[in-house]
Amino acid sequence: MLKKRLVFTPLMLGLILSVYCFTSYTHGMLHADEAWLVMGNFNRPALLQGQWWRMLTSPMLHLNWQHVLSNAFGLWIFGARIEAIIGAWRAALLYGFSVAFSLIASYLWVPEATIGASGGVYGLLSAYLVFMLVVQLRKGDFKAFLAMLRGLILFAALFVYISFQEAETVNVLGHLGGMIGGAMFALGLCWPFKRLTAR
Repeated sequence: MLKKRLVFTPLMLGLILSVYCFTSYTHGMLHADEAWLVMGNFNRPALLQGQWWRMLTSPMLHLNWQHVLSNAFGLWIFGARIEAIIGAWRAALLYGFSVAFSLIASYLWVPEATIGASGGVYGLLSAYLVFMLVVQLRKGDFKAFLAMLRGLILFAALFVYISFQEAETVNVLGHLGGMIGGAMFALGLCWPFKRLTAR
């Protein structure tokens, strides 16, 4: 992995945690105040009324401490790895692209209101998997490529199963949209599979 000082990942992590602390202060940091969630969530009726700013606020809001810490952990793990490979500004673009795809999927197919950074985090995860697969292809190590691909398929199947078990409280299609967005962005950076360099 390329050695480079992280910029995007700690900034985004600090922003998400700061927003959570601000919105949950009156509840002892256990869960966010419902008023903030209502004002900032992403939902189709509000967007149809022209409240497009919710596309910026909803990925910053989290329901409770478990929600924000799980997303913060994923952001730190995969964000740091992605940023070390492609640099801060491209990592930021990748994250934003993933969030956008997550919100598009939510707008088209999820009638319920949604919040959280999960779409961006899943985009970072899928992009990292794409980069690792491309590395094996560049090496010509098809055995390692197939082994990693089998693991990816198993992970995807497990993800779908677990997600649908909690479909009432988890925005499964939003997560899937983020994963697709991240994978597409990563493939675009890799094509035609030249060496990745940080900028």
